[in-house]
Amino acid sequence: MYQDFFRDKVALITGSTLGIGKTLALTLARMGAHVVINGRNKDRLDRVEQEMLNEGLSVLAVKGDVTNPDDCEQLIKASIQKFQRIDFLLLMAGLSMNGRVHELQPVVFKNLMETNYLGSVYPLLKALPYLGASKGSVIFASSVAGMIGFPRFSAYSSSKMSLTGLAESLYSELSGEGIHVGIVYISFVQNEPEKRIMAPDGSLIEKKEMDKTMKYDSHDKVVGKILNQLRKRKFSCNYSIYGKGTRFMKFFFPSVFLSLVKRNYQKSLTIK
Repeated sequence: MYQDFFRDKVALITGSTLGIGKTLALTLARMGAHVVINGRNKDRLDRVEQEMLNEGLSVLAVKGDVTNPDDCEQLIKASIQKFQRIDFLLLMAGLSMNGRVHELQPVVFKNLMETNYLGSVYPLLKALPYLGASKGSVIFASSVAGMIGFPRFSAYSSSKMSLTGLAESLYSELSGEGIHVGIVYISFVQNEPEKRIMAPDGSLIEKKEMDKTMKYDSHDKVVGKILNQLRKRKFSCNYSIYGKGTRFMKFFFPSVFLSLVKRNYQKSLTIK
């Protein structure tokens, strides 16, 4: 739909070996963009790169950890060396968790903030000169859980909420340089079997099977919303019924909404 807009643009996507990040990379490359993919797991990174090369797509794979400033510097340098510019910085790398706060080890909060918050800050700081030169865009991937703190997700919600403060600050600060700043509040989405979340002790465990009574968005749907956000240079993308309902209730009826969340949580504790 937006091929002409994205053709020959350079998109750097963190966390692009799984999920929405991978779908975003494939979709943009198929539209004619030059795509830089990134991840910590070399095997997964190599598989995605080979899949894209087999389709004849323009791709550069750069292994690195977004929580490491030196890796982020090398990521940006490699992107510029290969493609000479960066038009879109799409910060999709993220980590989730599940556990009551009294069960959580400090490392859970540390790792969630490093991945979800600093893992967006570090690549952005290194990419800013190039985004300014291209009048490009940066998109932060937040979550509906970054709009209100959900029980059992304290470390995740707080790390995602921090992105809103960052994005809002940069929206004004970078506007004079022509840089578009956006944030997307991703709702419940389908996950691959390889998806891992953080357990209360800090270990990585398999994400539990999804609740079949809940409506989960496809990766393609979310990617379509992000592409539209980029094309229209919108600040906020809150596309789901859950996200819109959360924002409405929190804005107009905050005390009632918190009471409902608390009641549902307490009810869940009684279910065997």
